[in-house]
Parts: sequence; structure tokens; C-alpha cells
Amino acid sequence: LSIHVTHALERAKLEGFKVDGSMLEQARAHLRDIERHIPADYPDDVRRAIRAYALYVLATGGSPDVRKAHKLIDEVALDKHPLEVVAWLLPTFAGDGDSKKTVASIHKLLRSKVSETAAAAHFTTSYTDGAHLLLHSDRRVDAVLLEGLIASDPKSDLIPKLVKGLLDHRRAGRWESTQENGFALVGLDRYF
Repeated sequence: LSIHVTHALERAKLEGFKVDGSMLEQARAHLRDIERHIPADYPDDVRRAIRAYALYVLATGGSPDVRKAHKLIDEVALDKHPLEVVAWLLPTFAGDGDSKKTVASIHKLLRSKVSETAAAAHFTTSYTDGAHLLLHSDRRVDAVLLEGLIASDPKSDLIPKLVKGLLDHRRAGRWESTQENGFALVGLDRYF
């Protein structure tokens, strides 16, 4: 919950809303030390996803921690991470010139995991256990990957296909959950 709140504050600040600086710095400090706040009984892949989300929010606010992102991504083989972890870390790596090999490896992984038609694309992801702890959603992963691809490879042919895929998954003008709505709108805003 703290990561979601901090993310909302960072997005509000980026959009020009007045955000209490002291409150935001306390929230950022909490995220920089997120490992201490995750319940010990959470599965390892869920713990990594929470850590990755915290790093994504820090990068969104202009304070990327590339060292921690590399440490996290190196804990298991790249293709063993849920795509959500990769999606949240991609913007951090994209902004770092020394992470070009990591970005290239992520792009290669994404090409192998995408479900693509002539017009649209999406990713299907899963967790072995604990998806409910993260409010997991494939559309959220698509939206975060859209944002990461825009940052890391703005000419990628996957970008307009992900946009089309996100738009096609709406029902009655919205997606299936607040998580999907929020992240899809953030990703689409970045695109447009």
C-alpha cells in the first residue's frame, strides 16, 4: 500500500500538483528500505516484485537506484523473473548508460514472451503463488512494459501494438480493475 501511495504522490507531483515535500521524502525513504517492510512469509517472487515496484516508483520520482535494480535482477536468471519484475525495472535500466547489455537482454526476453498479431500485442504472465498479494494483472504488466519500452526503445514496433492491445481489452470503456485502469492510463498518457 505504501508503494501505491508513494506512486500516486510522485505522479501528482509530475503533473504539477502541490505535494508536501516532507511527506514525499518520508515515503521515498520507506521505499529505499522496502526490504525491511515486506512480510517474511511472502513468496520470493512476490518479494522481488514488491522490491521492483518500489524501485520503479523511485525512478519515476527521479531517484533511480540502478545498483539495487541490478542486484535484484541478478538474483535469478532473467527468464525466471515474472515479467512484472522486468517491466518495473526496465525504466531504471533505460536511463542508465552502463546498463545497455541488461536492456538488450530484457528486449530479447520480451520478444520471446510477447503474444502478437499484425495489429496488437500483449504479454501473459503468472505467479506460482501470491498473485493476489500484488493485485496482479496482465494488462498492468502490458502498461508498465509500454512505459518501459517507450523509455528504452521508443522506435519499437511493439509500442503501437501494446497500445492497441490495451485499448482492445477495455470493456464498457474501462479495464477490469482499478490496477488495470490506473496503470493503463499512465502508460497511455506516456504514449500520447
